[in-house]
Amino acid sequence: MTTLTEKLPRVYVGTYHKYASGSLRGQWVDLASFESFEHFDAFARLELHDDEDDPELMFQDWENIDERFICETGIDPLVWVWLELDEEERAAFNYIVDQIGIDRKTFDGAGFDVSALREVIEQYYCGIWSGDWLGFAWDQAEMNFGDSLGDDIGRYFDIEAYARDLAFVYQMDEATGIVIRTDI
Repeated sequence: MTTLTEKLPRVYVGTYHKYASGSLRGQWVDLASFESFEHFDAFARLELHDDEDDPELMFQDWENIDERFICETGIDPLVWVWLELDEEERAAFNYIVDQIGIDRKTFDGAGFDVSALREVIEQYYCGIWSGDWLGFAWDQAEMNFGDSLGDDIGRYFDIEAYARDLAFVYQMDEATGIVIRTDI
């Protein structure tokens, strides 16, 4: 059974000085308990590693944080914006970035605003389907053509051809069912 604490984004924070001295002393820290990078950084430097004059933080391990936001030497402040997204939005955002190649520069001018991430998601994300192009095609047809599919014209509608056409404009992750637009 997965508990809530197993899904919290956490990082093990040590310092390079301690590591070079043969110590791995540090602490697991829940990132969601801090409002911003600045609050986290102040805690890590001024409280967690207050035994050093100018601690050089070392992120030795992490859980439930997207790899694009963290490495041994640093945490991207955008992670706190990413944390404001719900689980479905995070999965969609990660898939969009992986498939379309949106890079960090997209968000630099946005002031680390969660609305900038949601804009990207809204622009590309179409929802989650069961990994079935025909199901997605039917949903798109009903949304685009409405009740006319139930009329006489519906008998002449080639859903398989429509699904093939959609595959040129959309991309589906068969593992998660996430569908995104790729023609924007």
